[in-house]
Amino acid sequence: MARAGRDGERRDLRISIRDLGPISEGVIDLRPLTILTGPNNSGKSYAAALVHSIVSAENGTLPAPDPSRLGHLPLLQRVYGRFGEIPRAGGALRAPVPGRLAGRIRAYVLRELFPAALLGHIAASLGPAGGLARRGAGPARVAVRGGFSASLAGKVSVRRASPRDGAGGPDLESLVRGIIKESRIPGTPPASARFPAARSALLESWMRGADVTGSMGPCRPVAHSPRLAGTIADHDGALLLPDERGPLYGLGSGIESDLLSGSIDLKTNAGARREILYRSRGTTVPLQAASAAASEIAPVTLYLKHVAVPGSLLVIEEPESHLHVGGQVVMARCIVRMVRAGLRVLLTTHSSPIIDEISTYMQSSRASPAARRRSGLRPGDYLEFDEVAPYEFKKSGRGHAIRGIRADDEGIPHADYVGELERIYDRACRLGDEMDAERGGTAQGG
Repeated sequence: MARAGRDGERRDLRISIRDLGPISEGVIDLRPLTILTGPNNSGKSYAAALVHSIVSAENGTLPAPDPSRLGHLPLLQRVYGRFGEIPRAGGALRAPVPGRLAGRIRAYVLRELFPAALLGHIAASLGPAGGLARRGAGPARVAVRGGFSASLAGKVSVRRASPRDGAGGPDLESLVRGIIKESRIPGTPPASARFPAARSALLESWMRGADVTGSMGPCRPVAHSPRLAGTIADHDGALLLPDERGPLYGLGSGIESDLLSGSIDLKTNAGARREILYRSRGTTVPLQAASAAASEIAPVTLYLKHVAVPGSLLVIEEPESHLHVGGQVVMARCIVRMVRAGLRVLLTTHSSPIIDEISTYMQSSRASPAARRRSGLRPGDYLEFDEVAPYEFKKSGRGHAIRGIRADDEGIPHADYVGELERIYDRACRLGDEMDAERGGTAQGG
């Protein structure tokens, strides 16, 4: 259902999941900010990777229209190369396409290309489809409202409605445009990038020419890779990022400044040798000489600066990784600014400070601009309550169920974190009482 907020109308992508990995069942609405919480091994990363796979498969098959009106060309070329009848029907893209052939083309796109793309993305993110079912359950299943349902059992079996057959006669270009317009899943972001935990490994993938995120955008391979931090420092390959600044370059730079008090920069030297550098307070060092936090944040900010466009989905697992508590609070503010810039963000997190701070920005939506300013917030530092969809992965039978968390007036409650902190405090108090009692007994005995 379309939702209206301060930033205008939007459509949320609703994904239903059953028997996938540790997940027994659940539904996720992809809002501007979607938050997945819960214990380890409960299925948060499975769900995050699945959402990314669905969005990537949709855009790889039925691309979102772009301002240049050229987004349909890859699909047009694949269809043209697949059907030998098209040249005989006129030899040109604008030649009439007979009705029966038009139906075969629709079936090819929706029943062959899309399932193959979905299988490929799921396999890259989670592994072979046959091994994804929850132990003791039947095949894993996924469904998207207004889109498709699929069974993951060794292969991807997809049920997806075809658009109306229509009459014969449209030219191939018009037919392909029509298939995209009539069949694209409502609410699908135009691109998706996934940044798993230990994101520094993504830089290794870029160097080696492997596009793990599935949407790194226009790329330019380079002859020599940069040197990077940690265990990936000695790998060779190509860094697949464009030199050009993207429309969200300022956002990425601002996040680097807020979190790192510096910047992460690409430098191409003579012979097309490219380096990734960390600059701060007049000092420049290779990224491998910077902090672990810089290596974790770099893939996200480089993507924002050089590739991301408004409307894109960013899947960020454990944004708190390698960040001090103060840095986690700053990260929460950066996430809010990603949303205000028009991005959709999906988080998996164990961080109480991040959830608490996001709750503060939700409360900020109900404050006046003057109150925000007096409290040290910028005009855009807010999240509407209906922009945020928090979920908890809770133990249910032999798996974990995805349950929505109902926000209250103070934002997102997270009783599980509070309960753990209370248990730590109570245990410390009990231990202190026991030690005092022992000391008292010893003194009396003496």
